[in-house]
Amino acid sequence: MKNHRILGLRRLWLCTLVLFLVLIFSCAAIQLFSHEEYLALAQNTLSRVVLIRGSRGRIFARGGETLAENTPTYTIHLYAYDHSSDAINQSVLHTLNILSCYEDVAYPCTLPLMQVDGTVQYTDGEITEFRTAHDLPPGADASAALSALITRHGLTGLPITEARQCLQTMIGAGKGSKAYTGLNDAALSPLITLGQSYDLTMNIQTGSVTFSPELASWPKERLHSFTDACTQAVGSPPYEGSLPITGGDVPQWHTKEIAKLKTALSLADSATAEDVFTALLTRYDAQPYAQDAHILKLLAVRHSASGNYYKQYHPLPMAHTDDYRTLATIEENILSLPGIAITQGEKRSYPMGNLLSQVLGYTGRMTEEIKSELDLKNYRPDDTVGRDGLERILEDVLHPICGSETIMVDHLGRNKRTLSRTAPKDGADVTLTIRLPMQQAAHNALTTTIEELGHNGHPKAAVGAAVALDVHTGEILCMVSAPGYDPNVFSSPISESTWAQLSPTYLKPSGAVDADPTLPRPLINVATASVFPPGSVYKPFVAAALLENGIVTPRTAIYDHGRYTGFSMRDAPACWIYNTSGRTHGYETVSDALAHSCNYYFYDAGARLGSDAIADYAKRFGFGSETGAQVLWEADGIIGGKAYTDGYLTNILTQKLTALGVNEADAKNKAAAMVAVPDYAAIKHTLSGCNLSEDAVLSLYNYVNDHRFRESQVLSLAIGQGENSFSVLQVANATAALSKKGERYAPTLIHSMDGVTTKPKQLSPAFLSQSTYDAIVKGMVAVVRPGGTAAGAFQDLGVTVAAKTGTAEADGKDDYGWFIAFAPADDPQIALAVMVAQAGGSNACIPTAEAILKAYFAEPN
Repeated sequence: MKNHRILGLRRLWLCTLVLFLVLIFSCAAIQLFSHEEYLALAQNTLSRVVLIRGSRGRIFARGGETLAENTPTYTIHLYAYDHSSDAINQSVLHTLNILSCYEDVAYPCTLPLMQVDGTVQYTDGEITEFRTAHDLPPGADASAALSALITRHGLTGLPITEARQCLQTMIGAGKGSKAYTGLNDAALSPLITLGQSYDLTMNIQTGSVTFSPELASWPKERLHSFTDACTQAVGSPPYEGSLPITGGDVPQWHTKEIAKLKTALSLADSATAEDVFTALLTRYDAQPYAQDAHILKLLAVRHSASGNYYKQYHPLPMAHTDDYRTLATIEENILSLPGIAITQGEKRSYPMGNLLSQVLGYTGRMTEEIKSELDLKNYRPDDTVGRDGLERILEDVLHPICGSETIMVDHLGRNKRTLSRTAPKDGADVTLTIRLPMQQAAHNALTTTIEELGHNGHPKAAVGAAVALDVHTGEILCMVSAPGYDPNVFSSPISESTWAQLSPTYLKPSGAVDADPTLPRPLINVATASVFPPGSVYKPFVAAALLENGIVTPRTAIYDHGRYTGFSMRDAPACWIYNTSGRTHGYETVSDALAHSCNYYFYDAGARLGSDAIADYAKRFGFGSETGAQVLWEADGIIGGKAYTDGYLTNILTQKLTALGVNEADAKNKAAAMVAVPDYAAIKHTLSGCNLSEDAVLSLYNYVNDHRFRESQVLSLAIGQGENSFSVLQVANATAALSKKGERYAPTLIHSMDGVTTKPKQLSPAFLSQSTYDAIVKGMVAVVRPGGTAAGAFQDLGVTVAAKTGTAEADGKDDYGWFIAFAPADDPQIALAVMVAQAGGSNACIPTAEAILKAYFAEPN
């Protein structure tokens, strides 16, 4: 037994020895006889990690219609890490030559340079915007632009550097930009003294200084003196960066992108476009190709690939195309294109075009602003992200998570085999509350109305909006904003001229930016981001306050005397019917006053109620605050009254006191005290410790006295004028709440996400009494009946409609048109609001309201 065990151990040792010898001889054979073969294999193969992009979530309308989807596209990538610089240049140029034969190709890598008649010049969207905003010729170079602006603003005769500094002060002040940032107390002190000596209002906050826009319209000598004094006091002129043109003997364009490029190339601010071009050629060994037609595209690709992100295993997307023929041609030549690879991807597409542009928004490359908002662990710099609208708001929901595939490739980049794979995760699909037939009807009607107004005496009527909601849930059934745009234009890089059309900048005669919301800006969602005086559509909500507070009853009749003289005989306001015909409405109940839109009724009753009570009820209906809808920009709106005027006046006085040298905290407290007790003796006492001159104290008192709230202002507030300003969405949601006796829901655009239905969110329960509700509904139903302000509307609808017309006045503008409604009046299901700015009156809004209601009641269920 023992001998057998010993024999077995010997055999085991012998087998082990044989296997070990075989291994040694194999290694020796590889090293001695197959060394060159395996070395060549190792040199000609390497692994790459290829990203596998998931699909962005789709967006659907309530009925299942596709609103945002993904269509196939192909991306040509550059793997630059395993080839020499010249090999990369040749491969990229060869690829660009092939791509130039096809039209449907987008190039994501760009430089702020262009070639014109053999010379290199700067080009940038910021330059185009600047030329457009300042009415400069499209091709004006920096020198010509600067010269034209200096002449236009009367700055000729000054040395060029000083004229430029004055010009940038005018532009910066006109925009309301910050003159200085990051100043310490030592630098702030002389500026405050300087502002006082020039009697200039200043706003100082945590080291930043903003001068009053009036600075932009100062005479040349005064402006020059002030700018020079600022430079001496602080060490630099104000508003640096507001003028994208350098100083020096030869002015150059100097936008943010151009500045960034110059910094990357270690060039001075004064560097010309030719200087930048030469530096790029040198850095990327591209001098031999300087005359190539695609040299700027080559340099753009090389410069993009040089970023820290694009290192080993991370390809650079250098071109996109939707045309499979382009792809096929590249694939045919792939053996002569080292470092080039092709992947199939997707681009965002919007089948409905401009129908829901501001609601959906659009997608594009990541910006610095968006980068700061996102959790970047699942993002790459070249990822497509939501840039506006729901695409941006729902970015976390719609964005896919990339997968990856590790592959082995040969020296020509050909895939030999897959080593590992991680699957991507698609973004979630979203279904909106939007009913497409209603959206189409509203869009078509509003667009047609604005076009017709332009041809019939109202050329300024260029902006409008309409919103309809389900009164039981807050679901937004349609939301239209005019003018709109086609979000498909953002699926590939857009031209400078296209961007200028989509996002125009308007200037006042003084050079200040004109923020007038009645000027057309296609990217702005007028329904949510802009506010307008509501006019008489505010009256039903004031009526609710009057009835609920016992100022009137449903049977109380007030006689319309034409002019209301309760506050003044000289400046007495009058009802619209008195102003147009000299007649009056006679005795009116609250229902009559709504039907006939009698201003006198609301003057009389509103004066007895008071502005505070009106404001309180306006808040209960949701006015003056965001609605909570899923929109990127939503205006709060303004409820006019003592609280608003006091707050606004306090802010202005705080700025004035700060400019006079009072520290910010004390300035706020003293400003609030001055507004609370606007008496000269009290104000003088409040300011006694501020070391102000008697003239300064008197000037501040006069300002308070001129701008403080007076209770007579309740007259304009009660009829929807004064400071009252609300968004169309706010008015629509308040109308929905009114139809439910005050029960209010948060408006929502989202029906479901990833199959999970969104639940309605109630913001407030019903609070109107039945008698109040009945009186208001009675008046609103009478609006569309004989004798009402919208008599004859909705006659063929088949349901009773409760409505209110509104015509709002604004200084220097044509009248705004408003219309609100809910239906059926006896069992409300839908509420809406329509507004057309500078339309001349409410009649312009009725066709859109009719189109919406017809589309709603035409739908089954």
